Amino acid sequence: MKQNQRSVSSKIYPEELTATWDDQQIHGPDCDWHDCPVNGPTWDQLDERTRLKLKKESAAKRAAQARKKEEEEEYRIELLPDALTDFYENKNDTLFYKVKTRTYNDYGNLSLNLKNAKFPMIIELVNPTGEVKYTKYTVSSSTVDFNYIDSGKYFIRIIFDENKNKKYDSGNFLERIKPEKVIYYPDEIDVRAGWDLVQEFILQ
Repeated sequence: MKQNQRSVSSKIYPEELTATWDDQQIHGPDCDWHDCPVNGPTWDQLDERTRLKLKKESAAKRAAQARKKEEEEEYRIELLPDALTDFYENKNDTLFYKVKTRTYNDYGNLSLNLKNAKFPMIIELVNPTGEVKYTKYTVSSSTVDFNYIDSGKYFIRIIFDENKNKKYDSGNFLERIKPEKVIYYPDEIDVRAGWDLVQEFILQ
């Protein structure tokens, strides 16, 4: 079986990185979550009740394995054959990825204080080319925090989500439905690495 190894430029920070395993790994020689014998039953040989029990235990173990990650640490991710299936039913070979956590000082934080807020709202940070980089949704809080975001210049866009479907609606001319209201903060904001920016936005 062909093996592929890739080195990726990662933007993850420590607490974002978690590890998961599929149910096939609960049993057999590689089993380390249960006291199962080396030549124990395979997944297909188990009854449905036992499978359900092990799936629940598997979920609990995944949470327990999400240990604290350190800054500037390298991690190796392995995807076994047939772990992924694309639209055309093609399956993957063995894949290896190397990722590295960045430091907290590589990111900036933005705390946005919204005055005269009308809920619910979609808050977006848009880069100078018009690409939405970060999105938050609030139904009650007038303080919205964007933590550990890439440094750079952003525009703040607010969408008043009148129909509460968590996305912008452009309206319908034939049904005489107006587009949802969108407003921008008048100035470009500059988020700097290692800095906490507090910004007030008076909505009108």
